[in-house]
Amino acid sequence: MEDYEDQYEETLSIKELCMYILRDWRFLAIAILAGAILLGGYKLVSDLAAGEELVMTEEELASTQSTISGNETTISNDQASLTAKQSELEGLQQTLADYQATLELAMTVENVDTEMIVTILELNDAIASTQSQISSANQSINSLNNKISSLQSTNESLRASMEETVSNFSLKTVITYAIVGAVLGFLLVCVVDFCRWFFGGTLRGPEVLTDRYALPMLGSTYYPYTEKQEKKRNKLDRLLDRLSGIEKPEPEKEYALAAAKLQVLGKEGHRLMVTGTLEKQRLETVCEALNQCFPAEGPSAFAAENPMRDPDAMLQVGDCDILLVEGVRQSKNAEVDELFRFLRLSQANVVGTFMV
Repeated sequence: MEDYEDQYEETLSIKELCMYILRDWRFLAIAILAGAILLGGYKLVSDLAAGEELVMTEEELASTQSTISGNETTISNDQASLTAKQSELEGLQQTLADYQATLELAMTVENVDTEMIVTILELNDAIASTQSQISSANQSINSLNNKISSLQSTNESLRASMEETVSNFSLKTVITYAIVGAVLGFLLVCVVDFCRWFFGGTLRGPEVLTDRYALPMLGSTYYPYTEKQEKKRNKLDRLLDRLSGIEKPEPEKEYALAAAKLQVLGKEGHRLMVTGTLEKQRLETVCEALNQCFPAEGPSAFAAENPMRDPDAMLQVGDCDILLVEGVRQSKNAEVDELFRFLRLSQANVVGTFMV
């Protein structure tokens, strides 16, 4: 048993797996398209949702940036004017202080003559004028401060508006997400098909028994399509089938060739037991077709249920030539293994296999 198990491990062909996946190209294409649409669409919708308040055109955006730049220039000029006004105010305040000090000094003189009175009156006028200038300077300073604050507030509002209206949408990013989604869809199908192919638990193809047990395949009527499915197949399906080695069989020819091979490989005087893990009705169909191809004086075949389930068939395996009949995607690997182990231990003459 070790020999055939080692050989079976070598038959896990990457090419066979790839062709199995590619033959399911419709599902593969749907998964790739769905992955691209879902992931790309998700990125598109999320980007549009993030930039759904986009109302500025490029011209409006440029105009806003120009306004902000103009306001900043005005603020700079106003700040320079404000600095000058503040310096002027400080000078006026100093002049006022000097006038007031001179007036206080003049008021302390005991002998006030006409000239002193004129000086005092002039100082009072100068003080009043200076106070008026100080008041005007304060108003200018307040006006400039208000103007600067207003321009700064306007710029902050414009900048906030620009930030809100900058869209996160990027066609390149959406395409990248779509490509990633397509790759993920492709990989998902590959993983699913690999699990179906590797862990399916049934015979994957007509050549599996030949590769696994080193038994000759005498014939096969296996074809994976019904008549209805056959009509729907296109040129790509047929090309992939040819690359996979799948051809539509001619049952009459297959049975005739199998009957000829059985006559050559069988032991003289032995009856031919057609058995396997399939239901007996399927075995009887194959047996009947083979008997019709045997010559009248040639060997005869009879159908027997799986010897591992039928004691009568088990007792006859040593006196018969054995033809194993199994079904692709129908016969279970574990049951076929069990039957083959028994046939090897009983040293039965297994002449070959026939796949349906």
